Amino acid sequence: MAMRFYGTYAEYIKAFIDIKRHCGFKYCTEEKILRLFDDFTIQHKERSIGISKELALAWSKKRENESDAYRYKRSITLNQFALYLSQNGKASARSHVPKPRKTFVPYIYTVSETDKILEICDSLICVPMRIDSVRFVMPALLRFLVCTGGENRGST
Repeated sequence: MAMRFYGTYAEYIKAFIDIKRHCGFKYCTEEKILRLFDDFTIQHKERSIGISKELALAWSKKRENESDAYRYKRSITLNQFALYLSQNGKASARSHVPKPRKTFVPYIYTVSETDKILEICDSLICVPMRIDSVRFVMPALLRFLVCTGGENRGST
């Protein structure tokens, strides 16, 4: 079911989401973000169409307990909407939020750690014998990863 929008930008947001969906995008998360933006504009008593620089900056401020990635997603969604408004004759400002850095560092198992994991998998007993059991599938899946390089067998 489509979300309802009530603020000054309601009709523009609906039209923008429809265009994105007609282009093949699911636009589910973005719809929720735009719903939050709709609430935000109501709270800030926005009356005129056209996103001001102040509104864009206020929207893009980092919130408590918000990840950098989500803040970036919120800002990018608003920037796309602002571009849509600009293309439709409603001058709108956009905000700049730096793309978040990826901080993930993979853990590479040593040969002895991999051997220990496989040894434990081999000791699992599958009762009753069911081919869809995790105890049956896990050893095969881990061996497949090791054999295909899906798990890099690091130094000992």
